[in-house]
Amino acid sequence: MPGPFLVVDLGGGSTEFVLGDREVAAARSVDLGSVRLTERHLHSDPPSPEEVLAASTDIDAGIDLAAQVVDLASVTTLVGVAGTITTTMAHALGLAAYDRARLDGAELPTEEVRAAARDLTLRTRTQRGELPFMHPGRVDVIGAGALLWHRIIERVERLEEERKALADDIKDIFAEAKSAGFDVKVVRQLIRLRKQEPAEIEEQETLLDLYRRALGM
Repeated sequence: MPGPFLVVDLGGGSTEFVLGDREVAAARSVDLGSVRLTERHLHSDPPSPEEVLAASTDIDAGIDLAAQVVDLASVTTLVGVAGTITTTMAHALGLAAYDRARLDGAELPTEEVRAAARDLTLRTRTQRGELPFMHPGRVDVIGAGALLWHRIIERVERLEEERKALADDIKDIFAEAKSAGFDVKVVRQLIRLRKQEPAEIEEQETLLDLYRRALGM
């Protein structure tokens, strides 16, 4: 699987967002978890649309906090750990029992995981308890945890789509510039220069001038 990776550790009271590849690049913990969200918002059985909306708003605000530190737009591979996520995956896989060997490292299209998460959120506690892989201790809180995982997946997917759209737009712009007679390499260099601080550009120009004179250019 390609990096950068976003590892999400979804607990009862908080959720950890850790971004990196071979080493950790950024990390943030937010006060969102399956127990905390259930206590705050999901009181009905099954949760009402109003409760789900309130919980979703709370979740989105927490993801925004994490995104201040963790660059969610750079994520290539999303990895989930902890019981809420493995239980959601068990539901997506339709397991007849909780099977750690099937769940560890399991991969599925995100739309299948989101569908399973949405279903867990909207079920009654009795319906959740009837699922063969469901741990009794998760019945009351899995709905909130699944909703949180669903919103995280949606956010990462949306940012990935925006990133791809932006990359396509940039490609089109450079193609138009080339067809109009511009040197694309020079345009790219100008863009890089615009991103630099004036002092940094001045330092580079000074060094270039020094090397030119040393080489008799």
